[in-house]
Amino acid sequence: MKKIVSLILAGLLLTSCTSEPAVDPVTGETIGQPDKITESDSDESPAETRPEEIVTRTTHLTGIFELEKFPQIGKNSYGRYYPVTYNEDGTFRVYGTVRDGDNKTSGLLTVNSEGEVLDLMPVQEYNRDGFWQMAASEDTVYYTQRKPGASAGGYITACGAHHTGKLLDISDLFADTAFYGFDMMALRLDGDGNVYLCTELEVAVFDPDLNLKFMLRPDGGITAMNTDQNGVVYIASGEGDSYGLYPIDAEKKALGTPNLLGRLRIENLFFADGYDFYYTDHKTAVYGAYFPSKEGGQPWITEVMSFNNSGISNMTFTLLNVIDSETIVGLDTWPEDVSAATPILFRKVPDRPLEGITVIEAAYTTSPQYFEADVMEFNRTHDDIMVVLQNYARFNNAIEPDAGETRLAMDVMTGVYVPDIILGTYDQPVVKTIVDQGAYVDLNTFLEEDSVVSEDTVMPSILYSYSTDDGKLWGLPANFEVSTVVGNRALTGDITQWTLTGLLDFAEKLPAGTSLMDGLSQSNAIERLLGINAFASFVNPDAGTCSFDDGDFARLLELIRSLPKSVNTDERSEESIDARLSGTVALHPKRVSSADDMIDMEAIFGTKDVSVIGFPVSGSDKGSQLYCSESFTLLSSSENPDAVWEFIRFMLSDEYVFSHDTRRPYGYSILKDRCRESIETILGKIHDFAFELGTSSAGWSSIAEERPMKFPGVRVIPTQADVDALIDYLANDVGHRIVNRIPDEITDIVKEEIATYLTGVKDARTCADVIQSRVKIWLAEHE
Repeated sequence: MKKIVSLILAGLLLTSCTSEPAVDPVTGETIGQPDKITESDSDESPAETRPEEIVTRTTHLTGIFELEKFPQIGKNSYGRYYPVTYNEDGTFRVYGTVRDGDNKTSGLLTVNSEGEVLDLMPVQEYNRDGFWQMAASEDTVYYTQRKPGASAGGYITACGAHHTGKLLDISDLFADTAFYGFDMMALRLDGDGNVYLCTELEVAVFDPDLNLKFMLRPDGGITAMNTDQNGVVYIASGEGDSYGLYPIDAEKKALGTPNLLGRLRIENLFFADGYDFYYTDHKTAVYGAYFPSKEGGQPWITEVMSFNNSGISNMTFTLLNVIDSETIVGLDTWPEDVSAATPILFRKVPDRPLEGITVIEAAYTTSPQYFEADVMEFNRTHDDIMVVLQNYARFNNAIEPDAGETRLAMDVMTGVYVPDIILGTYDQPVVKTIVDQGAYVDLNTFLEEDSVVSEDTVMPSILYSYSTDDGKLWGLPANFEVSTVVGNRALTGDITQWTLTGLLDFAEKLPAGTSLMDGLSQSNAIERLLGINAFASFVNPDAGTCSFDDGDFARLLELIRSLPKSVNTDERSEESIDARLSGTVALHPKRVSSADDMIDMEAIFGTKDVSVIGFPVSGSDKGSQLYCSESFTLLSSSENPDAVWEFIRFMLSDEYVFSHDTRRPYGYSILKDRCRESIETILGKIHDFAFELGTSSAGWSSIAEERPMKFPGVRVIPTQADVDALIDYLANDVGHRIVNRIPDEITDIVKEEIATYLTGVKDARTCADVIQSRVKIWLAEHE
C-alpha cells in the first residue's frame, strides 16, 4: 500500500493545496469530528447515516472539559482503586480513608458536595500496596489483591453483606498470561450481583458469595470488560471479523450475540448515556461510539473529550469512569505522585472559537513517548500560539494497520487537509513525497538566526543526515540513537572503517574456528552486517545505474549462504557469552543509546581492545548509522512558519519538555550542550558491567561507597576524556544521508532474489545477474 500511495502522490503538488470544510449530506452541517451525535429518526443507526470522517483545519476547539475537583474531606484521603461513581443527587462513591484522631478506616465512601462522608463501607487491606481491582454493589465491596512479596498470584475477597471472612486464593485459577503469571484486567458486577474477574484470556464468574460458577476462555482473548447500564457484563473479544462486544449470559454460562466492531479494537470500555459505548486511546482523547447496524459495517466514532483542548496531559491523566457524554471522572496527577492522586470531575463546556491566536496544526500517525504531553506544555506556556494535534493513528485498524499513514498522505497531497507540520519519518509516504518534491521549508534559514538551535549547537551528524545533497535541511528530530558494529581488535587489528569489499576480504581471511559475528544467520546477515541502507554501494538512483554484477555482490551472497539458516540471537545466552570472551568472535552489533553504552565495550569481549568499526561505508556516509524516531518537517504551505519554528525550537531545547534526555531512558539530545549534560551523569560513579548480562550494566555506585562486584565482569570509572570521546563520536563519526536511502522497491527485489538463491535454485553469479537486470529495469522505469 505504501508503494501505491507513493506513486499516486508523486504527481501531486503540495503548494497548490486548498481545503474546504466538508458538508454532511444528511444534515447539511459542516463536519469534521462531530461534537455530539443525536439519534436519527430513521431505522439506521447514526453510524450508518454519517459519511466517513473528513479532517479539516481547526477553526474552534471542541471536546473541551474543565475540571471540577472533588470536595475535600478534611484530613481524610481518596484512593485510586474503585471506578468512581457520581450520582444525580450530587454525591460521589469512591474508595478512601477516614481518619478520626489516631485511628483510620479505609473503605468505600459516599461523599456529598460539601465533603461530608455520608456512608463508609469498611474494607480490610491485607496488602495495601497490592490492590488490583475493586467493584461494589449496594451492600458489598469486592476486591482482588496480590500476594505480598509474590511475583504472581493473588486473592479475591469481599467486605459487607457477602463477607465470607476469608481470602479466596485465585493463584491457580487462571492460566499464565504473562512472564510473571496472570494479571487482573477488570473486576465487575452484573445486575444480579454476580462477580466477573478477567485476565487477557479468561473470565471467572462467581456468585455474590464468591462461589465459582463457571469460566470462559473466548477465542481471540479479551481486551476489555465492563458492565452496561442494564447490568449486563460485556467483554471486548474476538479475532478478525469476529471482534466485538460480547454479552456474558450468566444463566447459559456462555457468550451472547455480539455487537461487532469491524476494524475497531479497544483496550478499555465504558458504558454511559449518550453513546453505545466509550473508550480512550490513552494518548489524545476519550471517544464515544455507536454500533454499526449493518453486518460488516464500521462503528461511528466521535471525539468526546480532547485531552489537548482540555489542557490535560496524557502522562498525568487516568480515565476512571464515564458518567455521560458531558461528565467524566479521572485522576490527574504527576507520575511520581500517584499515591496522592485525587479524583477529578470533568464537565463539558461550550466549544471555543480560535480568534486572535496563531493556530499550528501538527499531523502524525506515530509519536515519541510523551509527545502529546510536550505539546500540552507548549500550549500552556504560549498565550499567542496553540498547537492542534491531528493523530491519524485513529484511522488504523486490525486489517489495515497502516491505514492512518495512507490516509494522511492522501489527505495532505490532495489538499483535503494540509497541516503546518508533519511529525514522521522519511520512509512514510507523506514525508518522502514532501521532501522529494521540495515542498518543505529549509530549516537552515532558522538555524542561521537562532542562538539556541543553530549550526553551532546541533550535532553535525544530525545536520548531515537530515540534509539533501544540495544542503537543504528538511527536518530535525528531538533525540537520536546510533546503530553500529564493534570489533575485537585481536582479530580486527587497526580497522576502524571499511567498505563492503574490505568487510568481505576480512571475512574470507578469518582464522579457522572463528566466527564473523555472534548470532549471525542467513535471515539476519543483511541487516546485521550492512545496516539500514544495505545495498547503497550497488545502486545510484540519481544516475540510474547499478552494479550488482561487479563481483562483490556474488561474494556477499556466498558469505550469506555459508551461514546457518537460523541461530539463537540472545546475546545473554551462555553460548554467546563464552564465544565472545574466548576470542572466537570478531564482530558484535551494538546499539548506542545512553551514557553507559560507550563505556561498557570492555564487557562485550572481555577486553579493552575494542574498536567501533560500523557498517560498510558508501560515499561520504559514516560507518555508524543514525537511528531516530519521528522528526519535524515544516511544510512550505504553512502561513505561520515563524510560529512553527518556535514550536520546533521548544520541542528540541526546552528543559521542561518530557521527551528530552532528562526524562527518557534512552536517546541523546541533538543539541551538543544537552547531550553533554546527560552524558556527564556517568562521572563520579563506579560502573559495573557483568559478562552474564551481555552489554547491560549490572548497576553503579558512587566513588565514596565502592562495593565489591556482584557478578564476574569489568569495572569502569569514567573520566572526562571518556565523555569528550563519546561526544566527539556522536557528533562526527555518525551519520548517513537519509534522502539517499535505496528505495524500498529495490530492496524488496534484492531480498526476493536472495531468498530464491538460498533455496539452492541458482548459483551466486546467476542470482547477481538476475538482480542486476531487474534493478536496472526498475531504475529505467523510474528515471
